[in-house]
Amino acid sequence: MIGTEIVDQFLILNAEVKSLDSNPKADLQVDLVDGEYLKLFDIPDIFVNAAYPKRHVKHFGIFLDASVIIASRMANRGHGVIVNLASIYGVIGGKPDMYTDTDVKYPPIGYSAAKGAIIALTRALACKYGRYGVRVNCVSPGGVYDGQDEVFVDRYCERVPLGTMATAEDVANAVIFLSSDKAGYITGCNLLVDGGITIQ
Repeated sequence: MIGTEIVDQFLILNAEVKSLDSNPKADLQVDLVDGEYLKLFDIPDIFVNAAYPKRHVKHFGIFLDASVIIASRMANRGHGVIVNLASIYGVIGGKPDMYTDTDVKYPPIGYSAAKGAIIALTRALACKYGRYGVRVNCVSPGGVYDGQDEVFVDRYCERVPLGTMATAEDVANAVIFLSSDKAGYITGCNLLVDGGITIQ
C-alpha cells in the first residue's frame, strides 16, 4: 500500500521508477539474496528502501545490504539520496491496550527491533557518506489507515493529537520531500509522520 503510493507519487512527477520486489506481481521480480539483485541496476539518483519481509532479521538484513551498497556507489559518483522506511515503533514502545479484543495484531518485538535498527543505520550512513554528496534520511509512519477494526481505529485516533490515522499518501509525501532538492540540507533525519502520537 505505502510502496505503491510512493511509486505513484514519483510517477506523477515524471520520475523514471524501477521497482525491486520479490513479489511475483511486481514489474520486475528479483531474488533478494546477499544484495545480488542490486547488480541489475545502474546507480539511482534516489533510492527508497521500503523492504518488508515477514522475518524481521531478514528485514533488517535487506535494508543493511541494500543501503550500504547503494550509498557506496552513490559516494563514488558524488551524489545521491536514500530514504529508508521505518516506523514509530522503532522510536517508542507499543501500546498493547489499543489492540485488545480487536482483529489487529500487536506488532512482534522483532518488528520494533528491526525498525529501530533501520533508524540507527540511517544515521550511520548519513555520517559516513555525507561528505561525498549522499544524503540518507528515514521516514517513520505512525498508524496508516487500511480498513482496520473500527475499535482499534477509534482507540488509536483518541491518542493522536491530530485525531486521525495517516494515509499512504501522507507517508509518500514525506518521502517525496526528503528526496527533493527542498530537503537538500537535511541528512540523518528520522521524519515522524505520526499525527503527533510520539510527542506525548
